[in-house]
Amino acid sequence: MAAPAGADELWSIGHSKHEIGHFIALLRAHGIATLADVRTAPFSRYSPQFNRDALAQSLAAAGITYVFLGRELGGKPEESHRGDGAIPRRAGTADGAGPRAAHGIHVQRG
Repeated sequence: MAAPAGADELWSIGHSKHEIGHFIALLRAHGIATLADVRTAPFSRYSPQFNRDALAQSLAAAGITYVFLGRELGGKPEESHRGDGAIPRRAGTADGAGPRAAHGIHVQRG
């Protein structure tokens, strides 16, 4: 069975200081049905509409699926914190794609 058109595409968006309605309109304009949040700490003091729970609720109300993958794909994975003075390895990079990153990618691909 062939995947739907665009099913293998991955888009990226930052929330900037958009109002939540404008942000959702941008997602809809590009046919985004699922948003994977890869922020390690999904909270914003200045844009609370993008805090994890608020964002998930707003997206659900708009019919867009929210998936949190910050632990698997975020920029500061737990396994990158090394106490031996070595350079940290980053998930999602060629030298640091560990099991959590692989799981996160698998979750998104289904």
